[in-house]
Amino acid sequence: MKKTIFAICLLIGGCSTITNGPTQEIAVTSDPPGAIITTTNFEWIKTPGILNLPRKNSTILTANLFGYKTAKKELKCSFNPLIAGDAVGQYYPRSFLLQPDGGVALFMLDMMASDGAIGLLSPTRVHFDLVPKKPYHPPTLEEVRQKMMQL
Repeated sequence: MKKTIFAICLLIGGCSTITNGPTQEIAVTSDPPGAIITTTNFEWIKTPGILNLPRKNSTILTANLFGYKTAKKELKCSFNPLIAGDAVGQYYPRSFLLQPDGGVALFMLDMMASDGAIGLLSPTRVHFDLVPKKPYHPPTLEEVRQKMMQL
């Protein structure tokens, strides 16, 4: 039983800074494809594509395609559940490299790291259904005359 717990702790006892890193891949698609997606971090891709975004902040994605209305979606940054492995490391002393203080050290690394590895962006897949703009029809000569007569 202790060996099983030890193995589980070795797998999840690593800190999120080590297991995740500071960025996260987000898959972005659109209908129709070919939209330009920009982020608040000044990154961009053409759909379909994958954005590699920093985990530490929420981000707004903006989709633009000629002839279609601009669409926006927000990726929210939430607490990464992998940091719970650090807590396990605190209560089961041999969980990280056989160091008795492994959980505390990893938890402090996650909390103090400015790379944002403790964050988790959601959703991990974003789809934009773009709506066509209303087509512009210039007024006819007769409509212009009627407007002029009303003035």
